[in-house]
Amino acid sequence: MRAYRPGESLEADRRDARPQRPGGPRLSGNTRHFRTPRQPRNAIGARGPDTAVRQARRVSDQGRDTCSADARQSRSVNGCRHGDVRFTGLTLRSRVPGEAAHRSIDGPEQAHRATDDRPGERPEGDREPQFARRSTGCRQHATAERSDQCGGLGITGSKCEADRSRRRRQGRVVTDERYTSAAGVEAAIRHAARNAAVADPSISTGDRITQEHFRRFLSRIFSEVEDSGWLLKGGTGVLARVGSARTTTDVDLFRKDQSLEGALNDLRRLAATDLGDFFRFEYTGHESSLGGQQTNSEGCRVSFDIYVGANKRGSLNVDLVVNVVITDEPTVKPPANGLDIPRLPCHDYRLYPVVDQIADKVCATLAEYRGKPSSREWDLVDLVVLATTEDVSADKLRRALLAEARGRSLTLPDRFSAPASWGRRYAKDARLVPACAHYQSVELAMSLMTAFIDQILRDEVSGKTWDHSRRDWA
Repeated sequence: MRAYRPGESLEADRRDARPQRPGGPRLSGNTRHFRTPRQPRNAIGARGPDTAVRQARRVSDQGRDTCSADARQSRSVNGCRHGDVRFTGLTLRSRVPGEAAHRSIDGPEQAHRATDDRPGERPEGDREPQFARRSTGCRQHATAERSDQCGGLGITGSKCEADRSRRRRQGRVVTDERYTSAAGVEAAIRHAARNAAVADPSISTGDRITQEHFRRFLSRIFSEVEDSGWLLKGGTGVLARVGSARTTTDVDLFRKDQSLEGALNDLRRLAATDLGDFFRFEYTGHESSLGGQQTNSEGCRVSFDIYVGANKRGSLNVDLVVNVVITDEPTVKPPANGLDIPRLPCHDYRLYPVVDQIADKVCATLAEYRGKPSSREWDLVDLVVLATTEDVSADKLRRALLAEARGRSLTLPDRFSAPASWGRRYAKDARLVPACAHYQSVELAMSLMTAFIDQILRDEVSGKTWDHSRRDWA
């Protein structure tokens, strides 16, 4: 039996005999106790036995976080995009998951990619937040590149702002660089449409996006520039001449020297052209029409679905006509309503001659359809736009008027007049058109037509030219 020293007790002996756990002693008065420190909980909230393993992992994670913080701080270049790496504040993001990218802040070394060195955008769906601040200092680096989401002004792989692969074609800047994702194309179109709407509020951002979709289609139709028989008519043709004219919801196309069936097949073939802009136009059908109420032509209404990448973006209707009167040479020019997106491929339009377009609208206003006057009040809006923006030869315009009237079996009067019922629709369409600012009513518009058309009908201005700035023949 154990002999107890002075001050010891049986109770103290019992406590000392309990199983002791590692972890260090706990002193309480004159008694020494052992207990383990509180252990970290695992993912499901229970304390597991592998404390040493978790502690080792924690130490490793802390060391990696410290190294990552040092690396991020040394590599931070605010707002710059270098190769396939975007530098944002103190964070370094790679455009392709898993890639390693290195860059020194002191020199213009190029980024080194671990697996892929092809330039371009990240895959769709792998987008990062667009809150990065951009710095003008990034232009000095060798492969600085702007994002497609910044309006499409960046050029993949360009060395600096001055070295970008751009050139000027008929007054507009173009480039051989292309977008590499449908999302980048749509972002560029939205950005350019917003900027254009701010500069000219007469056409909304949504309408400008729609017109750019039309432009993608028409760039395919006019992609075969050699001896093309296609001409753009109607309101879209007026918009191509005057960028702030009345907007329209369809496209009027004329194909000369072909039957309607041949023109339809050619239209479908050209609509399927791949321009590398991620747009696709799928033919959905067509129906017969009278070619804009002209008795001397045949036509049909053709429908296409618009796709950007895999996403459907509405539909497009084309009024296709053949055997239309043409008396002058077509106008070949880039569309005045085109957005400034140099990285999207585009082609110049072939426009219906302006004198033939005026003659078409004058005769359409004067003609009757099944005993009723015309209801196309927008034709008067287009006539005002052309009279206030175009210089026209009197002799060419009279020749076009006579040819159009002959094709319609129409006798030209000595005075141009509009149906008495016109007024409300004209005022609505003319309200937002800058060229109609001084001609907001039918009465005011007809006063301009008196000076512009009546003297042609009476053949009183032979050899003269209409001066749109003076609103008179000279």
